[in-house]
Amino acid sequence: MNVLIAKNKEECSAWKGVSVVFDLLCGSTTACALLEKGKSDILLFPDVEGAEKFAREHTDFEVFSEWKMSVPFQHDSPFLAGKSSAKKPGLLVSGVSLAAFACHNSSVVFLGGFCNFFKLYNELLFFCWPNRFYNYIFSYKNIKKRL
Repeated sequence: MNVLIAKNKEECSAWKGVSVVFDLLCGSTTACALLEKGKSDILLFPDVEGAEKFAREHTDFEVFSEWKMSVPFQHDSPFLAGKSSAKKPGLLVSGVSLAAFACHNSSVVFLGGFCNFFKLYNELLFFCWPNRFYNYIFSYKNIKKRL
């Protein structure tokens, strides 16, 4: 088992196995808030132009973006995502989307942040067992005690 940390998004395109995009800012936290709100569908877009085109054709989506858009949108914010409608699907354009799309050859891509750190830990154990992934990354005693 190798744990690799990408220096840029180009390195990610060669990865074939499990990839983790760990985001410390709004992107992954907004995605978690949308899921927590009850949305069953959330689409990630790596670019504003593609998201705008899709949003014009699918007006039932609530759009959240880190960048300014020419279609109605809300800022990429966990607070605003928490006020969204569970009945409407979500569309998210942010830095986390760019990183996730860079891992396009991976078998599975996880989005992680402080909002879902322990859930991510458990999912990685499931996907990486018996490779003992936790010995490489999550070997801190305080984390094991919390689980």
